[in-house]
Amino acid sequence: MRHPNVLIALAAALIALSACEKEIDKDAVDREFSGVNAIDGAGLTEVMLTAGDPDEAVAYFSRSAEQDPARIDFQRGLAKSLVRAKRYPEATSAWTQVVAHDGATNEDRVSLADALIRNNNWERAEQVLDGIPPDP
Repeated sequence: MRHPNVLIALAAALIALSACEKEIDKDAVDREFSGVNAIDGAGLTEVMLTAGDPDEAVAYFSRSAEQDPARIDFQRGLAKSLVRAKRYPEATSAWTQVVAHDGATNEDRVSLADALIRNNNWERAEQVLDGIPPDP
């Protein structure tokens, strides 16, 4: 070690610079990005529904639906993922929540009936299907 003073000065400079770190307001950052779902923009939602592991898809859509419960697409994704994961009782309740949403469609009602049939609840599935108006 030819220059021990240089090493000491370098260490002192690093310590001094580490104390100068600017403090970040994490709450402000969370508020700014609360409505942003960058992964959703990248099309991961569709990948999770078609090619992803069903249990990972359930975890993803559960998290997303908790963060933004007003978005029916996350609720649909959760319900579809539960069916793919063969968790039929949970899928039935998830599809029931989707059907109760304002943006529910007849296709959602058919999916609820499908989940009910998979859960061996034929009578309720028939009631759900009877409530769907026929196509003209």
